[in-house]
Amino acid sequence: MNNRIIHKIIFLLAFFAMISSGQAQKVFYAPGNENRQLNTSHTTSGLLYTVYLLGDIKNSATGKQNLLTLKQYINKDGKKSAVVILGDIVYPHGLPDSVNKGFAYAAHSLQQILQTFDNYDGKVFFLPGNHDWAKGQKEGWESVKNEEKYIEQYLQRGNAYLPDNGCPGPVEIELSSDITLIIFDSQWWFHKNEKPGKDGACGFAEEAELFLQIEDALRRNRDKKVIFATHHPLYSVGEHGGYFPASYLLFPLLEIKDWLYLPLPGFVYVGYRKYMGDIQDLANPDYKVFRKTLLSIFQHYPNLIYAAGHEHNLQYLKKNSLHHIISGGGGEASYIAQKKNKADFAYQCSGFSRLSFYANGDVRMEFIRTDTTSNGKIIFSKKLFNKPVFDPEKKDSLLQRLDFSDSIVRAKISDTYNVGKFRRFMMGNNYRNIWRAPVELPVFDIGKEKGGLSIIKRGGGMQTRSVRLEDKNGKQYVLRSVNKYVENALPEYFRNTIAVKPVQDAISASNPYAALTIPLLADAAGVMHTNPKLVWVPNNPRLGIYREELANGVYLFEERPAGNWENLASFGHSKK
Repeated sequence: MNNRIIHKIIFLLAFFAMISSGQAQKVFYAPGNENRQLNTSHTTSGLLYTVYLLGDIKNSATGKQNLLTLKQYINKDGKKSAVVILGDIVYPHGLPDSVNKGFAYAAHSLQQILQTFDNYDGKVFFLPGNHDWAKGQKEGWESVKNEEKYIEQYLQRGNAYLPDNGCPGPVEIELSSDITLIIFDSQWWFHKNEKPGKDGACGFAEEAELFLQIEDALRRNRDKKVIFATHHPLYSVGEHGGYFPASYLLFPLLEIKDWLYLPLPGFVYVGYRKYMGDIQDLANPDYKVFRKTLLSIFQHYPNLIYAAGHEHNLQYLKKNSLHHIISGGGGEASYIAQKKNKADFAYQCSGFSRLSFYANGDVRMEFIRTDTTSNGKIIFSKKLFNKPVFDPEKKDSLLQRLDFSDSIVRAKISDTYNVGKFRRFMMGNNYRNIWRAPVELPVFDIGKEKGGLSIIKRGGGMQTRSVRLEDKNGKQYVLRSVNKYVENALPEYFRNTIAVKPVQDAISASNPYAALTIPLLADAAGVMHTNPKLVWVPNNPRLGIYREELANGVYLFEERPAGNWENLASFGHSKK
């Protein structure tokens, strides 16, 4: 084949690639899931609150037009509204230190965004994305802290950049008595360089505890309408989901610049992104773990709204009862594939999403496309679900009528270790009879104990069920089950196997009342100590989200050795 023929082939491929790249913005609706109330006005009858979602903002002509359109909308809605910026605020590497040569441009870009909210009366929240973490580079954490400081100083709106100090969250924000926004920094999970958290500075010691906290946040707000806002999506028909235009097979550099028609073996690059994936792609093993873990939690919380950016387009997918929104059209739009079984709606355009909450319990979502008039155009509108408006006063009145006047119950700790003669011969008698011996125990009333306690968080123990509590003076206590549950402490490949039973049975070798002897021995030895007591925890609605987990069991209740205990002799009257 001579050079002339090769040049012709390359020219034809480039020509068709330019045609495919230059097509009008792509949009599709999955059949049966359409709800095309396009160009409709914003229904304000019975409207209680509005939330705008926008991510992946770029300091470009398109990005500026998008912000002008957003400004037109939010200024009309005022105090009964909020804006959530879903990450990738400053391109390409977040906000560097002021001595860095890239600071001036980055700060200018950020200021262009922040000016959008100069006269806005509603709430504004920013959360970081992978670009804000300097695309995973070692200076990522510093970049996030720089952004937090700059944004909050400019806006003067209090805690507008969340989570704080580069921690992942989750952070719960009460937008109204009926709506909770949960902000989670997903890039913290993917960031492999220095970040906070390993020393417990973010409120957990292990990554597994992070997901426990996410579940607890969802539990606390089960009766409300919840928006879970983060940067990384769980589903996508865009490039991070492994979908690319055909032109990339030969011209992969078009992803960087839309004029870079340099012939290269792009099929290798596309194949890698689709089946193995960069760490920012859904195909990546780390991303799969992240996605699987969150989905396993979300399946228990129907009608959760999951809001993400990352892809530079607009997408909506209802998966089971999860309403999955990608609103990353802050700047130039990126490719979406027409996979009708993968999304209910997708549009390759710049724009943002609007959630509207109504007095009758309806929740409606709209995608608004940016146009040159700054008026915008509603391109998709859908009622997501109906959930009656939550009334906290009804719940409070119910709790006030509760009465746990029975101060003593007769109970046994567990029948688990009551086994036959053969098992006793093989494993020993141990303390089996003590575990099942009936004893009288005081009833633990969380509403009256220590003047009334509130649960702060779930404990981190793998073998026990525990919570941390706090009284009105800020002193903390721990409630920990006497029973042990060994399955969670086993390696994952041993769970739900025959290995669980013998490990659980080995617990019978421990004395369930041993902790009660420690204070006496510690006093004699002159050692500081907590003062555990055995209590019966009844089925008390005041336990809130932990009611099902904690109710009707025997627990150890004791002080938590942290904070000011100057009035407690067993802590040596310590102020710290």
